[in-house]
Amino acid sequence: MNAYQLTIWSSWLKQFLLIWPVFIVGILAYLGWLVGNHVHRTGASNTFMMQGWLIFTGGSLLSALTVGKVGSGANYFLESIAALSLLLVVVINRLQYSRTYLSLPVLFLICLQLIWLIAGSATLNQATYSKTWGRMEVYSQMAQSVKAASDHGPILTDDYLGLVVNANQAIYYQPFEYGQLYQAGLWNPQPLAEEIRQGHFPLILIGGTTIDKPCCWPPELVAAIKARYQVEQQSDMLICTPRE
Repeated sequence: MNAYQLTIWSSWLKQFLLIWPVFIVGILAYLGWLVGNHVHRTGASNTFMMQGWLIFTGGSLLSALTVGKVGSGANYFLESIAALSLLLVVVINRLQYSRTYLSLPVLFLICLQLIWLIAGSATLNQATYSKTWGRMEVYSQMAQSVKAASDHGPILTDDYLGLVVNANQAIYYQPFEYGQLYQAGLWNPQPLAEEIRQGHFPLILIGGTTIDKPCCWPPELVAAIKARYQVEQQSDMLICTPRE
């Protein structure tokens, strides 16, 4: 039911190619050589490569194409990475026993790819952790607010749903999932909008700087929040509390 957008697909594809350049180009080149020169061979090893591996790879590539769905993530490439890794093992194994002039350059490129991967991963992790640790005080304050409000009723939030669970509450509303159902014409938000107008929720948290988020909050809910709740901006979160 999630909408498919080519811009999302192309963005994730660019990231995939940026992280695995040598890996992908090298594997595709080897695959072309394998199909062109060894398709006539038989045997257990060749049967696995040309039938089992190709079937698995074809399925993994079809799965990766769905990364263009709204809400998708890097995990959509896991099967493709597994398929290419299997072939990489075969390549390295064959290079060990090969005496061609390409053996050392290929192994050198594989080492460069691994260094690039480790360096890139370390950089991304450092940026993520620095941002997270820099906001620990904000997270702590937000957790305390959610905990205090949970004694007076259910909490609605689109970001940091874990705060609601940590406050010993069940998730009352999953904004992204229901937002997608609404856009597909499969969910009516009016009952929830009526609860919001009645001030049923002591606290509503909306991530970002605007209350208008079509992905998570249908117009009916937005209108109900604006009519019944006071909205205050705190860091990257909108804090909505019922008006007296």
